[in-house]
Amino acid sequence: MSLIDANEVLIEAGGVDLLSYIAPGTDHTVLSWPEFYTETVEGTSLATWVTDVIADRPVADVHCVNCQG
Repeated sequence: MSLIDANEVLIEAGGVDLLSYIAPGTDHTVLSWPEFYTETVEGTSLATWVTDVIADRPVADVHCVNCQG
């Protein structure tokens, strides 16, 4: 289990419902980069996922299978 996965388990065990979109690579955020509009993990577009979160639509956690990127 990766550190990010372990942290999510601890946070959720503390009662916080944490939404997560984990893409491959070493970058910590792409919200202000052009890649925000092209990033897709396991068939889910990051831009669409964020739009759904903002619109309070239900979303599933997204996690890359091969996170080495």
